[in-house]
Amino acid sequence: MMIKILYFLRVFEQFGALVQMLLTTMTGLVNFMIFFALSVGFFTVSHCMLQVTFDATSYPSVNLLIVILIETFRNSIGDADLPSYDVWTTSSL
Repeated sequence: MMIKILYFLRVFEQFGALVQMLLTTMTGLVNFMIFFALSVGFFTVSHCMLQVTFDATSYPSVNLLIVILIETFRNSIGDADLPSYDVWTTSSL
C-alpha cells in the first residue's frame, strides 16, 4: 500500500528523487532486517541454552522464551538490561 502511494507521488517532478531514494533504502533494508532477525534469534537460542534469565516482572504471564526474545531485542537496540547468570554463579559442588 505504501509503495503504491510513493509511486503516485512520482507524478510531481520534485518528489521523484525522494521516492527513488526511499525505494532504494527500503530494498537495501531487507537484507539488513533478515540478518538482524537471524542474529536476535541466534542470541535468544544461546541465552536459552546457557540458562540466562532476565527480570520477568515486566512481563507477567508471558512464556520465558518470549521474555528472553524481547530482552535480547531490547539489548540489541541499545536498551541495556543486564541478564542474570544465577545458574553459573551458584556453586553446585
